[in-house]
Amino acid sequence: MPSDMPHFILSHERIICFGTCPRRYAFTYVLRRPPEVVSLALSLGKAVHDCIAHVERTGDPFEPDLSARLTALDASSASTFDLALSLMFMWHYWRRRRTEEDVRYVEHPFCLTTDAGIPFRGRIDRIAFHPGRSEWIVTDYKTGKSKTPRASVATNLQLGIYALALSKLIPDTTPIQGELVYLRDADTRAAQMVPGTLAWVEDRLDSAYRDILNARTYPARRGWWCKSCKYSAGCRTLAAIPPSHLDALKALAEAEDPTMRADAAAHLCTDRVAVADHALRYAARYDPDPRVRHTAASDRGVRS
Repeated sequence: MPSDMPHFILSHERIICFGTCPRRYAFTYVLRRPPEVVSLALSLGKAVHDCIAHVERTGDPFEPDLSARLTALDASSASTFDLALSLMFMWHYWRRRRTEEDVRYVEHPFCLTTDAGIPFRGRIDRIAFHPGRSEWIVTDYKTGKSKTPRASVATNLQLGIYALALSKLIPDTTPIQGELVYLRDADTRAAQMVPGTLAWVEDRLDSAYRDILNARTYPARRGWWCKSCKYSAGCRTLAAIPPSHLDALKALAEAEDPTMRADAAAHLCTDRVAVADHALRYAARYDPDPRVRHTAASDRGVRS
């Protein structure tokens, strides 16, 4: 990440993770702990998304690329490949019905700020323009079984963030249509992203930003998601972390001031905080400030 970018940047994934279970958020974004289990569904979804982007950009047949991606993920069992193949065939069927659209971007990354200065980023699966309707379309592909009710698509936060990003990337893009495309059956659920929706999204980003930065504890929130949680085995261990160490981990992960992050890294290194190992490795590699990277990589937290 460029050094002139903010350190803490919101994303749809962060917001949903924190809202679903603050403890899972802490393991993912504060402790930077690797998942205890790797979700095959997420790996499959990424392979299909990447394959779609490759085909959109090159026009190549999808079968060889899909097979190579699944093999690389060690997810090439017959049932997995059959599902991935079915998803790609459904996408191909869906795309053949959309020839009137001009596809401008695929898997397009963005990093922007709201009018209030809140930084947010993401990656839009597909951005297209329909010349006949003079309408922009942002598309999010879904590979899972669950679906957003049609009546709720207009207030889908992920589509709203994509539409907000498009409105800032390309001025005068209204009207914008957001659509969720479910690749298991090519079901498309769409809604207009009107200016009021974009204003609501900006408010949601602002409140989520404050809620996450102001959090000092990360309670577990029980629900159906616990069965598939990638941190279920170590869920209770977070409560054993001393508050001073958790505060330092939070500062290292989210503080905008690089001096605060460097001091937090020094504190964690000096105290030999074992639970901070992954967070320090992450900071040593990815923090935008060289002082923080140096401190996080130091055995004793001594800064140059």
